[in-house]
Formats: sequence, C-alpha cells, structure tokens
Amino acid sequence: MNEAVIAALKTGATLVTASQRLARHLAAAYGAAQQAQGAPVWEAPDILPWHQWLERFWQESFGLLDADTPQLLLSDFQELTLWEEVIRAVDSEPLLQVPAAARSAREAWQLLHAWKLSIPRSQESASEDVSAFARWAKAYGQRCTSGNWLDSARLPDAVCSAITSKRIAPPRNLILAGFDELTPQQAILLSALRAAGVTVTPLTPAEQTTRVARVGYDDRRAEIHAAAAWARAALESGQTRIGVVVPDLSVQRASVVRLFDEALLPAALLPGADVVRPYN
Repeated sequence: MNEAVIAALKTGATLVTASQRLARHLAAAYGAAQQAQGAPVWEAPDILPWHQWLERFWQESFGLLDADTPQLLLSDFQELTLWEEVIRAVDSEPLLQVPAAARSAREAWQLLHAWKLSIPRSQESASEDVSAFARWAKAYGQRCTSGNWLDSARLPDAVCSAITSKRIAPPRNLILAGFDELTPQQAILLSALRAAGVTVTPLTPAEQTTRVARVGYDDRRAEIHAAAAWARAALESGQTRIGVVVPDLSVQRASVVRLFDEALLPAALLPGADVVRPYN
C-alpha cells in the first residue's frame, strides 16, 4: 500500500474492494504500515468490500434509499427462499431440483441487473428455460414490490437513486481496489458519485517482475501434487502469501486436501490426528 493511499485513509477516505479477501489484505497492510511507523494505536481505516459498502448506505438511510417507506434488505438466504417459493407457486409441474433452479434464477437475476439487460418475455422466447425464468422473474419482482423488499441485485440502483436525489451523503474521497472490469450498473453508480462531487480514484497495484511458466501433467492428481510441492518450496523459501487456484474446488476438495496435507503437514494423514493446517 503506497503512502498516498495511507494518507488518504488517515484523513477519512473510503477504500472499497472487489472482494472480502482483498479488504482483509489491505486492512492488514495498513496496520503493518502503522506499526512500521511506530504507532502504538490507530483508528481502523474505512476499508470494506463492495457489497458491504452498499449495505451500509441502506443501514444509514434506515431503508429509505429510493422509497418513502422503509424497505427490507433481503439476506442471501431470504432471497433464495423467495426464489424457491416463487418457482413452486408459478409452475404447476414441480421441478425435481427446486433449490438448484432457485440458485440459477437468482444468479441470472443479478446478472441482468448488473449488465442492465431487460427481462425476457416468456411468450417471445424459443427456449423453455428462458421462458421459465421470465415467468419466475416477473413473479419474483411482484413479490418484492408488494412486500416492500430490496435485494442485492437492485441495491446498487437504489443507492444510485439516493445519491442523485441527495437522500444520503456519500464519502468525499473514494478509492477502488481490485475492479478489473466494471459492470454497467457499477459504472452508473460511480458516475453518480462523481456528479455529487466525490473524488473516485482507482488503486493501481505496483508493478512487479514476474516469471510465468506453463507446465503440463498426465492427470489431475499429478497436477495437484505438483502444485502442493510448489507451495511447499515457496513456503520454505520465505514466502508468506501463496495462492493456488483450483477450478471446481468443491468437487476436488478431498483430493486437494489430502495431497496438500501430504506436502505441508504429513502428520495430518495419521489416523485420529488432531492438527491445525497451515493453509486454508
């Protein structure tokens, strides 16, 4: 974290990140910088991920972002439950996997709003899946309106409306970190912030010299084994932040954990071992 960002945070700037993990990392980096400067205590910087930043606007407005009566912000669980209720109520023929359909519908709903796309009309769609989603989305939107509920997909639009109408006071200095590509919904909100006089600054990472290599393996197990060995070597060389990207981790978790235990903590493989893994 550079000195300009540290100075801005000290004076009350808000740093919004693209992920929870990056927010934790930057908060730790800020704390390390304060310790290096000999500060015994310091005020916690205003660093938080995008979704929590938006939720804070809803909390501070008491739910009055773009409505004259308070709106309830649905939790993730409440959204999925509502999608399940809608799917069961709208379709006379019950689906075998309603929870899975609800998750897919919620994701599609979020993408539609993020990219400012129109909800398809069921009668105009040649696809049965799209036609079903159109029916569900219409019913879901009606349920939200009648219940005076706000969901995560429409929260950025509500915040944008509140900023434009001056219902809420945004921070005067906003720093963005980790946003490789902005959705149209995000871009519109940031434009509204700039129009309200907010200074919006992207945080660009420092340039680093890197060495990239591509290596092929005979099968997935050999690849995971090599990744674990690489992580072990990096750890022994003194590196403290090591990342391994695993596609479909939920499917491969058991084999990944076993091979990483073998490389990093062999004692974990013993029957009845009660150990704390040095990785997550």
